[in-house]
Amino acid sequence: MANIFHKGCVSLLDKCIWRILMLIVLVFIVCNYKYAIAGNTQTDIPTQYPDSPMGVVKAFIKTDFSELIKNSSINNNARAVYISNEIGAIKATNWYDIVKNYSATVLSQGHNEAYIKVKFNIVGEVCSCKKLRLESYDDSITYKLNKIKGLWKLVSPDLTPHISVKSAINLLKQQNDSIKHITTKSINDSRDKINVDRYICLLNKIDSENKSNELIQADCGDPYGRELFTYPSTPEAVVEAMLKTDFDGTTNELIGDNEKRKKYMAENIIAPGSDSLVIISNYKIGKLLQHITEASIEVHYYEVGNLNFDVPLKRLNKESIVIFNLELQNGFWVITSPFVEPRISIATAVNILEHELGEQYLNVPNNSKVMARKITIQTNLDLLKRMALNLEYKNE
Repeated sequence: MANIFHKGCVSLLDKCIWRILMLIVLVFIVCNYKYAIAGNTQTDIPTQYPDSPMGVVKAFIKTDFSELIKNSSINNNARAVYISNEIGAIKATNWYDIVKNYSATVLSQGHNEAYIKVKFNIVGEVCSCKKLRLESYDDSITYKLNKIKGLWKLVSPDLTPHISVKSAINLLKQQNDSIKHITTKSINDSRDKINVDRYICLLNKIDSENKSNELIQADCGDPYGRELFTYPSTPEAVVEAMLKTDFDGTTNELIGDNEKRKKYMAENIIAPGSDSLVIISNYKIGKLLQHITEASIEVHYYEVGNLNFDVPLKRLNKESIVIFNLELQNGFWVITSPFVEPRISIATAVNILEHELGEQYLNVPNNSKVMARKITIQTNLDLLKRMALNLEYKNE
């Protein structure tokens, strides 16, 4: 009887020990899993975390593609799940690449390291500052992943956001809503509203139509009167067009329309005031440096005079060089800096002075001040006519 009781106690003890051991193992597994999750991410792991490098890359890109834009900012928590702590804090950015589609390829995969190449079909960039740049090109990025505590994590490169066309449209719509809620709108607010509406139009057409960016430009209009098929298509042509309108007086405020000059300029360019006009015999376009969306062009001016209505004409004989910087904005090359006052031809200067004499003093009583100014203008006019004759003689 004692032997049976002894055996029963041993059997019960064995069961208890076995259950305790199983419980310890289970607790160890659960704690270790939680520790692995905590060590791998800055936020909660999805219930279906990808089990392959390709799956992680696709999930990461999909998050950027459709879920990144939340209230005009990066939804970092959504993308941080797939990124290793080794990368550190994700850099803040105002610009996002807009992607029409993408494809991914496995370059190599080992036990703890993998490389995935992704080809993005980029159609432009959108900014949370109410800006849009349209430009179609393919961009390839190779993502490196390491297996960290059982989970594949992105460890490089710089993880620039790539968002869908629809996400870009949503970002712009949010910005438009913010403009609508401004009670007192400035001129800049109204211009922003016009631009953002146009940007949304452009992106909607890119998303729904199989057209090039250049053809789509013609469908949505331009707030500065630029037309796709008449606006110059190269940096040199833009600078040449502006120089010619200046030279011929087309953009002069007295005999032409100064607004026509603005279509070749970026909207934020600042125009310093000036009371004088620089007269040139000619100009020449020099060296060009051009990248994908930026360019700089050297222009040589041959200056022959400096004209002010109140003082005698200052004769010059010098060459000046200006380097114009341009950017490709919304499909159009525009001059971003510097702003220079129009350089006009001798013939244009003659037309301006004749207009000044004919209009300014038509019904003005002659007094000493008026007479002195008229004499100065007439003297300058006679001198310019002689200079024009001399120039014609040299060119014959």
